[in-house]
Amino acid sequence: MMKNSLLTAIVEICLSLVALIVLLPLWLLISLFIKLESPGPIFYRQKRVGQQEKLFTIYKFRSMRVNTIPPLELGAVKHDHLLVTKMGYIIRRFKLDETPQILNVLKREMSIVGPRPCLPERLPTMTPHEKTRFSCLPGLTGWAEVNGNVELSFQEQVALDIWYVQHRSLWLDIKIILKTLFVVVVGSHKNESALKDAQAFYQKGFD
Repeated sequence: MMKNSLLTAIVEICLSLVALIVLLPLWLLISLFIKLESPGPIFYRQKRVGQQEKLFTIYKFRSMRVNTIPPLELGAVKHDHLLVTKMGYIIRRFKLDETPQILNVLKREMSIVGPRPCLPERLPTMTPHEKTRFSCLPGLTGWAEVNGNVELSFQEQVALDIWYVQHRSLWLDIKIILKTLFVVVVGSHKNESALKDAQAFYQKGFD
């Protein structure tokens, strides 16, 4: 297990460094358009819950107008939300707003594939069973991400995350990465079949 974890970390760091170099020109272009379109910082920083419930700061390109609405009240923001800027629409639609989380992968706060990191405000209402999603590093992409993403409720996301944690493997991670590329092209759609399996598995934890 230790060897596999070390190998995974080395591979992910190498892949992230390559992605960083390849994406840097695009990042500079995105940064320029963000600054030209609306006042505010280029990057959006937010506390999220990581492995073993440790808090860390997640990085994103700012895709919305600066506001003071609490994240939980704001809810899941789709790329056509009223607060989303024109540049924000584009980078959200093609998942480019999430790419700065490559830096989180390099810092080993995140993995390439894993449950998406949730807000700290969610923790007090989560059951021990639901918190099993924190047994591994959160991911840039994940099972919930490729089976509905913002089309899902938080509980549906949790069910899919728990299913992933209990079934994760190299082949599943490869499948998720390939499905992520598909989602980038065609957009997010709720996968009722995957959700049904995950919810059935989720319910077993309470039986």
